[in-house]
Amino acid sequence: MFIEENNFDLAWGIYSFDQWIVKDKSDKRIIREENIVKVQAIQGNLDTIDKDEVHKILCICNPNQILQIEQKLKETFLDCSIVKSSDILLEIMADGISKATAVKRLCKQWDIALDDTIAFGDNYNDAKMLKMVHYGYLMDNAPEKLKEEISLHTLDNDHDGIYDALLKQNIILK
Repeated sequence: MFIEENNFDLAWGIYSFDQWIVKDKSDKRIIREENIVKVQAIQGNLDTIDKDEVHKILCICNPNQILQIEQKLKETFLDCSIVKSSDILLEIMADGISKATAVKRLCKQWDIALDDTIAFGDNYNDAKMLKMVHYGYLMDNAPEKLKEEISLHTLDNDHDGIYDALLKQNIILK
């Protein structure tokens, strides 16, 4: 596997339908992520997974190496969408797959105009979606560079940022 051939300091997991398959379930990075997302990983290997059933690969990286890992993956896998979702997480998906395409698809399916949409995000994996919806709010805990790209900001995740933005838009009343 490319990741292992390059000796990247990371733990990987593959999402296939409702399963999260990892190489080493005892890896402290996997355990940390399990505690955050409240999903139990399943130890497995690539031989047991049909490539057509892979929805996303999650790489939990050393924060000091994530930019180099991201660059190398982008140079190698031109037909993939590779995006940071935190200072340690890289998400790898098929090209064209993003939260923005999911919102577009749901709006079409439910006959909702994009002018009637609002979204919230706090990292690079949210950027396309926030730029596409009518009201795309970036949480205050987002990376500074991303704050330059997104015009609407709200409080951070720990200070009721979504509530604050909904109040600003008069979607809810105080």
